[in-house]
Amino acid sequence: AFTTFNLADPTNPQPAYDADGNPVDQGAHPIFGDVAVRQAYAMGYDHDALLALAGEGAVRSVGPVPPVISWAYAADLAPIAYDPEGAAALLEAAGWVDSDGDGVREKDGVPLEFQLDYPAGDSLIDGTALIIQDQLGQIGFRVNLNGAEWQSLVGARLLAQTYDAFYLSISGGIPEPDFIANMMLNSAQDIPLAGLNIASYNNPQMDELLASGRAVPGCAAADRAPIYQQVQAIALEDMPYDYTISTAARFVHNNRIQNITPGPWDPYGASRIEQWTLAQ
Repeated sequence: AFTTFNLADPTNPQPAYDADGNPVDQGAHPIFGDVAVRQAYAMGYDHDALLALAGEGAVRSVGPVPPVISWAYAADLAPIAYDPEGAAALLEAAGWVDSDGDGVREKDGVPLEFQLDYPAGDSLIDGTALIIQDQLGQIGFRVNLNGAEWQSLVGARLLAQTYDAFYLSISGGIPEPDFIANMMLNSAQDIPLAGLNIASYNNPQMDELLASGRAVPGCAAADRAPIYQQVQAIALEDMPYDYTISTAARFVHNNRIQNITPGPWDPYGASRIEQWTLAQ
């Protein structure tokens, strides 16, 4: 689960490159174009509180590589700590101050106000949105919640890149660290309504790392791991996404079905279905 920030101008979504491969001026989001605001957002609410909402098996995550891919996961990176005083100091240093005393910071006449979209109806996501609204409100943000049905948000807001910030959870994938990282961080994937770099994140160093991770001779995990650990470190610093927690899915089966060998990417052991037996 994570918050994605729109780094580009949400009133005029543009792809990262034109048809000839030339960079496009995408503008900047009036709030989240400032990395200090994104960092303050992440520091300004208690991610650990989400673990209690998620229940047993949930863990903190630091980036686009799921913890279950342990060989590539950057376990040495410390997750964002709840530090509202530090978040407030970041905002002050960046020029976001509450000059009129209304409880909402502003900078150059722009209030620190945004809409947080999220798919409503999931207790974990609903609860997370309320925590974000409450705790960020205490340090000078004004968070307007927009919880709605997923299908009404995904095209018109998320993929169209017309949103401010969007909290969501994704699942599935494959046991490959490149899968989510390349999808969310590669600038070539920044195409409204077509690509999944929905933050409009563009960092040439990141693009080079992702390309090199795919080109390691022999694809040895030991050689690829440092690349993806660096990917996670840069993503944590630039913060186009605020990664929060990784939850554990629970699967059940009838006890009459035996010789099931589940795994983290094959919870029913379906890849070895020929080994299953049915007890009488």
